Amino acid sequence: MALWFRSRFMVIMNTILFLAFMLFCLNDSVSHHTANFSFMLVAFISARVINWKKDRLNIKTEFVRNIYLIAGLLMTMIALYQICPESYITASWICVAVILFLLSLLIKNIKYRWLAITAMVVSAIRLIFVDMSSIDIGYRVLIFLVLAIISIVVSILYTRSFGKKKE
Repeated sequence: MALWFRSRFMVIMNTILFLAFMLFCLNDSVSHHTANFSFMLVAFISARVINWKKDRLNIKTEFVRNIYLIAGLLMTMIALYQICPESYITASWICVAVILFLLSLLIKNIKYRWLAITAMVVSAIRLIFVDMSSIDIGYRVLIFLVLAIISIVVSILYTRSFGKKKE
C-alpha cells in the first residue's frame, strides 16, 4: 500500500506497528516458532523492498531500513535460540553469520556484512560465556575452530576487497 500511494507516512506507521507487534509477541510467555520466523522474513523482505523502492517512497535516510535489518537479525537469533537444541545454538548463529556474509557479497551491500559481523560477535560471546561450561570438549574445540576459520577467511576476503577498491 505504501508503494502504491507513495507514502512515506505509511512506511513509518508500518514500521512502528511492526515493532510494536513484534515486541508484544516477544513479551508473550508462550513461544511461537512460526511467528518468530515470520517476523524475521517480514523484516528482511521489508528492508529489501525499501532499498529497491526508496526513490518511489521519497525516503531520504536509511533509518527505517536499518530498523528492519536489525529486527530481522534479532528475530533470526531469537528464533534459532528457541528452536535449536542447547548445544547447537552457537553453531546455528555462526551459520547465520556465514549466510549473511555470502549475501553481502552476492548483493554487494555492506549492511549485511555488518549484520554478519554482529552475529559472529554474539556467537563468540555466547561460546565463551555460556557454551564453555555446558558442551562437550570435542564440540567446543570444533566450534572454536570453525569460528576461527570463518573469521580468518572473512578477514582475508575483506582485505582483498579493500585492496582492489584502492587500486
